[in-house]
Amino acid sequence: MKQIILIALFALLCFGGQTADAAALSEQQQQDMLEQVRYLRGEGPMPESFDESAPHRCGTELAFNFMINRGNFTGKFAAEAEFLDGRPVLPFSIVTPGGYCRIHYTTSGSNSVYLPNVDDNSDGIPDYVNKVAEIADSVWEFEVNHLGYPAPLPDDTNGGDSLKDIYITDMGSSYYGVTWPETSVPPRSVTSYIEIDNDFDIWPYNLSDEMEDRLDAARVTIAHEFFHTIHYTMDATEFETRGSIGYLAWWEMTAVWMEEMAYDDINDYYAYLVYYYNYPWLGLQHVVYPGNTIHQYGCAVFPMYLSEKFDTSIIKDAWDICAEQSGPQYLQALDEAILAKSGGEYDFYKAFNEFAVWNLFTGSNIDQAPVGHGFSEGIEYDMIPDSAMLNFPRYDYPQLIWEWPDTTNDGETILIGGDIPLSHYKNRMPQNAGANYINLQNLSLLTDSLFTFTFVGAQDIDWMASFVGFPSGGVGRAEILGSYQQPSPPPLYFSFDPSLYRNVIAVLTPVDTAISGYPGSYGYSPIFSLTNPDTSLTDSYIFSSPYPNPIEVRSDDDAVTFKTQIKTASTSGKQVKMTVSLFTVSGDKVNVRSFPIESEYGTYFNNDEIVIGWHLDNGGGEKVAPGVYLALCEVKSADGTIEGSEKFKIAVIR
Repeated sequence: MKQIILIALFALLCFGGQTADAAALSEQQQQDMLEQVRYLRGEGPMPESFDESAPHRCGTELAFNFMINRGNFTGKFAAEAEFLDGRPVLPFSIVTPGGYCRIHYTTSGSNSVYLPNVDDNSDGIPDYVNKVAEIADSVWEFEVNHLGYPAPLPDDTNGGDSLKDIYITDMGSSYYGVTWPETSVPPRSVTSYIEIDNDFDIWPYNLSDEMEDRLDAARVTIAHEFFHTIHYTMDATEFETRGSIGYLAWWEMTAVWMEEMAYDDINDYYAYLVYYYNYPWLGLQHVVYPGNTIHQYGCAVFPMYLSEKFDTSIIKDAWDICAEQSGPQYLQALDEAILAKSGGEYDFYKAFNEFAVWNLFTGSNIDQAPVGHGFSEGIEYDMIPDSAMLNFPRYDYPQLIWEWPDTTNDGETILIGGDIPLSHYKNRMPQNAGANYINLQNLSLLTDSLFTFTFVGAQDIDWMASFVGFPSGGVGRAEILGSYQQPSPPPLYFSFDPSLYRNVIAVLTPVDTAISGYPGSYGYSPIFSLTNPDTSLTDSYIFSSPYPNPIEVRSDDDAVTFKTQIKTASTSGKQVKMTVSLFTVSGDKVNVRSFPIESEYGTYFNNDEIVIGWHLDNGGGEKVAPGVYLALCEVKSADGTIEGSEKFKIAVIR
């Protein structure tokens, strides 16, 4: 029978062009996978690769990968895989009152159910088992009869019967439950069975000996794992492969969402949200096998948004679309479902960007949420920490551009935010369906100005940008100042009066419904410019923002002007020279402009200005190509000491 199962599962992998590479598992990978399965089954220690501090999780992705690679084990590893394969063997079982499921259990040994001797109704069955049976019926009623999902396929092979089998066992200490795949049912379904932990000796459910506390863990676990049996029934091919490993991001995201739908008062998913909000640049597809990250569980907040924005049925609509054809297509299915549900007003691109805006207004920020934004339980959610924002407290230095190297070809370190190396931010480029938050701070210090935000995003993916203004004085709700899709070709421009806001957050989301958009991170360049900026933010030398910027080339006379003003008496009367060095984003020097020219130095006094123009040439008379350039402005004294310097970005467009 096991051979039949393996053949069927290999057929499963062929759907949608997905196949497991029989040569993909090295001996180390085979050993690691077997260690993970032993731990999942409660028969071995926690693997070293696991994060012991992470919350408890579902073992379905690990079980899925073990089964789809079941034929890839060789030698001694094949023998152990044979031993680990197969259902648990437990001496007792009961049929649930509604006749939907069969609960398998034991009252002795390591797999003994919680409080095995408590039998208040004297029917010979532990009360804990009877309660689990009632929960299983309740979950079936909710997910199938109320929400309308298809009943899971009967698992009537390998020791099962026509009922849905749930085994109560002593699982590895990091796991609540697991849904095991078994036999393929063409065209894209697979039978499955469920295991749940026998006593849920897990915080916070183990804070008391009350059976109901342990049963709360059983409730959300059965709701979660039962939804996986529905996933296997509707579209078992809705997974992504990299090498020999299958990734179930959409399964876990929606199964955690289902926990909350079925048991709104338990709120187990709150524990996962910090793993999403601390790393908002990670996309919805981000998974690290073997389930050692909790990101995909925290992503449940996205279907929460969809349910509250539109309707609970929108998640089923997406899975119904997936069930119509084989292969991974969940992002396209979400796009289609959102378009249909909103009557064309929203698509996945717009919805995800608005969701990213909602995420600004959780925890204590919920009272500032703009009208129509924010989660109903958002006050209980974690918040995006300040460390996950890209904060800009001042505007007299160049702004962030992901494509810059850490150093120029001359070896100079490129800094962001005055003294922060670019490398600090490089690992925060957003993935597909991830978000960056650029927080423009201290705007109240900019008087009589117009702030222009120019955005040029990677053009191999679609970008949405929303601008959220927080009113000056810190009182009142935030405002959505605008939401835009990057035009083709870019850039996108957005201007506002900074005196009206204490800060403005730009919410930037690269989104593509093509599954192939992940993995990967997408670079972009925001350019900030001020018209009539307040000079109170600078020190001895005022380096005004280059103007115009961006510059559109129309004639040979077009030029960017760089201006430096001598500000304080301490620098008055010095002999200095200003130099503007221009680089490409890859660090190649394009041109050098200076004033006074060559080796001369000029004497300048308080409020004097030094002005340099760049006619967009490479020094040899040839115009540079459109793109983004780095300008390094330096003021040097006659002895060569650098008195002041700033970097700017220049966007040249045609």
